[in-house]
Amino acid sequence: MMNQLTTTQQELSVPRNKFQHILQNQPVYLDDFNEVYHEVKTQIVKSFHHLEWTLPSRNDLHLLVNEVAASIRVNHRQLRTAEISLCFAKGIRGEYGEFYGLSLVSCDNFFSKYLTSGYRRGLAQSLAAFQLPPVSRELSRKKKIDLSNKAFEIYQIKGFYDDQDNAVYDFLDQELIIPFTPEEKLAILEEARKKIDLEIKKDSLRKRKECFNKQARTMVKGEHLDIPESKRIALHKYFRLLQLKGGMIPFLQHHN
Repeated sequence: MMNQLTTTQQELSVPRNKFQHILQNQPVYLDDFNEVYHEVKTQIVKSFHHLEWTLPSRNDLHLLVNEVAASIRVNHRQLRTAEISLCFAKGIRGEYGEFYGLSLVSCDNFFSKYLTSGYRRGLAQSLAAFQLPPVSRELSRKKKIDLSNKAFEIYQIKGFYDDQDNAVYDFLDQELIIPFTPEEKLAILEEARKKIDLEIKKDSLRKRKECFNKQARTMVKGEHLDIPESKRIALHKYFRLLQLKGGMIPFLQHHN
């Protein structure tokens, strides 16, 4: 039988990390494997001590840690390295059901149950208070790439991203990454028009519609969307396509 541990909220506080919000860290599969390995080993050893179990041999411990670290990066890609301690702390306290020993199977169960837990959903919802700042046109290309990648990560967690001033869309379009044809962009423009028409029943949006109609008369300038609402819709459509493919934003590495 598993050892039953008790805990307090203070003991399970969110671990320290370099960002204000734990989900602002990059997903674990982007971290260096040695960093993930070290964190997994630390938490497994700590768990054995808390459970008052005898540690496995050095070789067996290495094999277990290596298997678990590799599994995290493949099967639990949206986990953050800073969250690994939470998975073990909650798992060995029985929050994810009974377990018999620490193995790859039981650890995988900890990660899976954590990622679908109400606690994790609460973290995702609270991320809105730590929304990324707009991408300044004065930032370096590398900084814009980093912020665009963070925007995509937020979209994957929350299902939307508030692209202030259309900065992320404009940067990706400038990089020739947005895949939509002029015809598809015209369809998106019409979708934005319909969306605002539905919202226009609210008096507070009347000025917004007047502005939209004025801009819409220009339709599409060249091959670029010219309506902020259209750009927001287009960015979400692109992020959705990228998410379905399980890919990352394909920035060209040879650019300076």
